This record gives sequence, C-alpha cells and structure tokens, in this order.
Amino acid sequence: MSWDWGNWFNQAAPDLIVALVTGSVVASVGAAIALYWNLRQKMRELDLEAAKNFHTYYGEFFATWKLWNWYLDNTESVTDKDVSWQLLSRAAAAEGGMEAILSKLASHRRLSNQMVIDLACFRQAFQQLRERIRHKEPLDWYASNVPEYARFKELTGKVSQLIHARRCVLNPVNRRDVWGRITDNMWERIWHDAQQCAAADTAKRRG
Repeated sequence: MSWDWGNWFNQAAPDLIVALVTGSVVASVGAAIALYWNLRQKMRELDLEAAKNFHTYYGEFFATWKLWNWYLDNTESVTDKDVSWQLLSRAAAAEGGMEAILSKLASHRRLSNQMVIDLACFRQAFQQLRERIRHKEPLDWYASNVPEYARFKELTGKVSQLIHARRCVLNPVNRRDVWGRITDNMWERIWHDAQQCAAADTAKRRG
C-alpha cells in the first residue's frame, strides 16, 4: 500500500491550520495578559513610591513648621539669617517635591471636578509654611480646630486617598485643562473655604 502524501496533507491541512491559529492566539493572549499584569505591577510600584514620597514631604512640612514656630518663640527677633534660610530651604524643597506629585496625579489620573479642586486647594495650603517663613511670621495653626488647619488636614486626607486608591471616576475632566486649573492663582485667597472653592470653580468653567 503506497502512502499518498497529497491526500494526507489535504485531509490534515484544516487541522494543522486550526492548531497553528489556536497556538498563535493562545500565545498572543498569554503575552497580552503578561504585559497587562506587568504594567499593573509597574503602576502599583509607582503609586507606592508616590505615597511614600507624599508622606515624607508631609512629615518634612510638620518638622519645619514646628522648628520655625519654636525659633520665633525663643528669639526676640528674626536675626539669624542662616536659620531662616535653612528652614526656608527645607520648606521650599518639601513644596517642590509635593508639586511633582501633584503634577503626576494631574497627568496620569482620571480626575473629577471635585478632585481637581482638592488638589488645587491642597497645593495652596502646602505653600503656607514657605510664605510665612518668607514674611517672618509664625504659621499659627495652634489647635486642631483652627479653620485653616482643619481644612489642611481634610485636604491632606483626600489627596492621600487619591494616591492610594486607583479607581474609575465618573465624568472625568479633560486632562489637558487639569494642571492649568490646579495652578490657577484664584485658589490662593479661597483655598480654606470649601464652598467658595466650589462656587469659584463653577463660575470659572461657565465663564
């Protein structure tokens, strides 16, 4: 009995094609899944790094704040320029690090209008220490019920939650507009009042 290669190939070809296509699809899907999980892992690592840096700069803010107020309370006048400059440099460095975190959130996260407002107001709140040192004034958040201090803590919690929680946002704002809105000077005067911030943001977007 002679072997008919042509007949065998005609019969086996459909099965071979199906096997090849199936193998190719499985390999592609496997590679896609592996790539997806690698990307998620990388994003998670970046989120953890951002969270770590956020808490580091927050701690530096508090340490510099306490040192600055102690310095003012224990000297008759701000005469030591070296001390003032060192504390101003620390406050500015912490502020710069926090600015980098906020800019990343603005460019990489899907943010709602309220999230944009929170980031903008937190940015202004974090600048208070540097500005007080520059003007040689204490940051007089002497108790937890001081309105500005309470607002600062509220905003800190919201930003920290945003960094830690990667979730979908309904009706996200246009990312091209986010950083401009966050850095708008209008927040400087109203950051401590949540209702004024919401009203100003609505008026600005409608205008």
